[in-house]
Amino acid sequence: MMNQISYKIPDDDEAVSWAGDCPLTDWICMGTENGRVVMPVSQPANGLYDLACIVEGLGDVVNGVAFGERFAAVSTPSSISFIRASIDAPEKLGEIVATIPSGAFDVVSVGRERFLAPMGIYGLMLASLDDSGRVHAETLGHGEYTTNFYMARLVETRSTVTTVAVAGRHDGLIRLQLHEPGAPASVGISTFHDIDVVDVCPFQWPGARHAVVGLGINGELIVCDDLTHGKPVAVRIPHIAGRAYSLRRAGPHLVILTNESVHVFEDFRSAGPLLAARKLQNQDIRIRSFQNPPSEIYVAKESLLITERDGTVYVDDVDAILGAEASGKSATCSQAGQTDDPRNGWLNPIDFSEVPQGIENFARTTNTSLNCGPAVVA
Repeated sequence: MMNQISYKIPDDDEAVSWAGDCPLTDWICMGTENGRVVMPVSQPANGLYDLACIVEGLGDVVNGVAFGERFAAVSTPSSISFIRASIDAPEKLGEIVATIPSGAFDVVSVGRERFLAPMGIYGLMLASLDDSGRVHAETLGHGEYTTNFYMARLVETRSTVTTVAVAGRHDGLIRLQLHEPGAPASVGISTFHDIDVVDVCPFQWPGARHAVVGLGINGELIVCDDLTHGKPVAVRIPHIAGRAYSLRRAGPHLVILTNESVHVFEDFRSAGPLLAARKLQNQDIRIRSFQNPPSEIYVAKESLLITERDGTVYVDDVDAILGAEASGKSATCSQAGQTDDPRNGWLNPIDFSEVPQGIENFARTTNTSLNCGPAVVA
């Protein structure tokens, strides 16, 4: 397990708005509120890493970055930009090859140089790039009614079909399947009564290749052991209090951010299938609650929890945090040159063993297909 690592953002007025994996360095990269994407490159004497800029001048808050093999897509609330992102051509790294003036909530890679961006009630932007960087983009959506495509996560890419899970707010949990170019996309929408689905993440446990977990704004967990054929169930878990924002998988654990705490549902890989089958009886569920939460959480490299406070980005191994708390040691580490970690006191373990009885209902699922809007070539 690694020790905590800190990165200082040089500009005091700049904050991190996205973080995730960076295949260029096999480490992490970050998007900022000032429209930049940066990556750590070296560690000076004070223990804080220097940051190199991949791209800047995007003009808005970066809320998503997705890498293909030679290109990357960067989303903001006002545009989706495509940049060169190949270590084989470092002199062109970060060069913007095209920008589509359509804002998105996020962007994900769905195979090679193919990207998907959810645009809320305006549908989904599906874009592909050829070797020269020419972009072909089309909008997927319903002609007869509006669906809110909010946050998207890749579940699986196979030779003929790509499966994506989408949080659809009050429209529920959405299954999207992309086929060969030119073929219509298929979609299944599972809705629950009075649940606002704000995030979703894929999860794998034995025998479940397409398992996903959704998060309701009031802390509901929506669990499905097979997004392609299963029936999701919504479960209320005690002690996940407050307004929920984000859901992340960190190894076998599930990390949940609310406006009151960061909750770590330990070993969800074992509890998930029991919740999906409504068989979690007399089980001892352990959730750790981290008080004084950051504004957002991110996970990279499968198990690294990334948070930002006052211009400093913290990278912690989730298992190291849990192990330190279990052994009675401090779960937070002071950065070099400081006597007090600004996050001291955020850890407050919560244990409960009562069986959660709040299963809301099974979802009502509708299967249909998406229409393609006019293509955009940039």
